[in-house]
Amino acid sequence: GGTLHAFVWGANGGTTSSNSNGSITSTVQTHSGGGFSVITWTGTGNDGTIGHGLSAEPQLIWVKTRSHTSDWVMYSPELSSTSHRIVVGTSQGPQDTSNNPWNSTAATDTVFSVKGDAGNVNQNTRTFVGYAWANVTGYRKFGTYTANGNANGPSVTTGFQPDFLMIKNLDKDQEWIIKSRVSDSSNPSTTSLSMRGVSGTHAETQ
Repeated sequence: GGTLHAFVWGANGGTTSSNSNGSITSTVQTHSGGGFSVITWTGTGNDGTIGHGLSAEPQLIWVKTRSHTSDWVMYSPELSSTSHRIVVGTSQGPQDTSNNPWNSTAATDTVFSVKGDAGNVNQNTRTFVGYAWANVTGYRKFGTYTANGNANGPSVTTGFQPDFLMIKNLDKDQEWIIKSRVSDSSNPSTTSLSMRGVSGTHAETQ
């Protein structure tokens, strides 16, 4: 009797291909026109790069180890440093840790970088899955804004009417917020979904 929400991105109908753009060979399933790809690889334990299959710089990457208990971690060029990470689904703000999963290197239109000894992105023999999104004009937009403390808040122009909006404070520990026109089509929207608990650390199960 519960009400559930599912947010679904189409990739390539299950068709995958090998990608050798990076120093670590990956398997990708890509919807290039929709700016979304699913990437899998096996960790090497060495600093390296991984092909993501998009023809544009990813604006958001989520990575999870499939074979070990570990957090989801997030990359974004909007973070103040390429050594930072955000743990997906928790209230934690950006973390600058010795883990340094992105090896202090910005993603490009072909690859993203991973640190060799980072257990949540590239530890030797572990298997990983990554989800990468890019900007697509009129369809998807990533960016940042600065709050003003007013009831109405700042105005942010996307160039289209979003069906899905996700917000995370980049300055301190606060919950992720999701707005969805499916769950609340009113304007202004009066309800939000929380990502609390989404950050499950478990390995892949059947």
